[in-house]
Amino acid sequence: MSVRVVEAGDVEGLVEMFGQLGYPVTVEALAARIRRNTAPGYRAWVYTDADGRPVGFAGGHVMWPWERDEPVAQLMILIADERFRGRGAGSALVEAFEAWARGEGARQLMLGSGAARAEAHRFYERRGYVATGVRFVKEVA
Repeated sequence: MSVRVVEAGDVEGLVEMFGQLGYPVTVEALAARIRRNTAPGYRAWVYTDADGRPVGFAGGHVMWPWERDEPVAQLMILIADERFRGRGAGSALVEAFEAWARGEGARQLMLGSGAARAEAHRFYERRGYVATGVRFVKEVA
């Protein structure tokens, strides 16, 4: 089991994981998202099983917020295949994100997590993340 940067050939293996979390996506759409979200300032990783197949995925980016004078990194997504949860995939991916973010100069790390995902909240809290607010969302046409 290991972490590496995502590759174009990983897309088909990731589609099912997105669906497991309630984010159904086609191979074509996910390939386009990966292309967009691996531009400079962005990075995505997979956690692979012993055969090299992706069983976890994470993606992040670095930004310069208005309220700070140093960059902040956001973990945009973290998914572990439900058959591999609790086996270290999430922890290894968060560690990869954090190491990359520090290397990019980020002084603060942040992420969002759905209100109903109590298990995920505990996972992040065990790694030192603190809930600090509420996210508001508005769909626009």
